Amino acid sequence: MKAMREHERSDHEDDAPITTELSYWQTGGGYLVFRVRREYHPRFDNDFVVGRRLVGVAEVEDEQIVRDILRVHDYNPNLINELPTFKKPPIDG
Repeated sequence: MKAMREHERSDHEDDAPITTELSYWQTGGGYLVFRVRREYHPRFDNDFVVGRRLVGVAEVEDEQIVRDILRVHDYNPNLINELPTFKKPPIDG
């Protein structure tokens, strides 16, 4: 699920464009929201993930499940209390 796209310029030789988007990952108890950076490589005619950062949560229904998922992925489970809450955008269809 992608909610926002921004374009930047990379520092690479090819000066390939970098796209930034929000990605919502289902945990079973809500969503983890990541800012994902993708860089386009014309030689492969494809975008590749070059960075991902946890920036928030969305639609949390079961905090314990979200805490468990954070712990499994080496995040401090108490981050759930500090992260901003995002509203998950509707699925385009």
